[in-house]
Amino acid sequence: MDLFWKSIYSAILIFITLPFWAALVWRCTQRSRLPSGESSNVIAAALLNMGAAFPLLVLWFRTILPSIIAHNIPPAELWLVVLALAWMISPIIVLWLTPLGAKLGASLFRRQ
Repeated sequence: MDLFWKSIYSAILIFITLPFWAALVWRCTQRSRLPSGESSNVIAAALLNMGAAFPLLVLWFRTILPSIIAHNIPPAELWLVVLALAWMISPIIVLWLTPLGAKLGASLFRRQ
């Protein structure tokens, strides 16, 4: 399978799975009775979103990176590079997911 299809399939996996996960996280944080109010709901949502984003980013980088890099990297070093990239990108993804989950969750899980 060439690089184009790998990137398409993995992008679909990430950009469809993560927003729905963020909406479910928003729903769970709205149901919980945290004592501090809204700020602890946002922190809890951000931590749960990080827990979902990090492994998916690791898998995505592991799928894409060997095709992009021109020279061969031993598997152990490749995993370290992939983990480092996912560690750097995941906070940015979480900053995107938390408000997106709130908007999507509010529209998906409206009380009738």
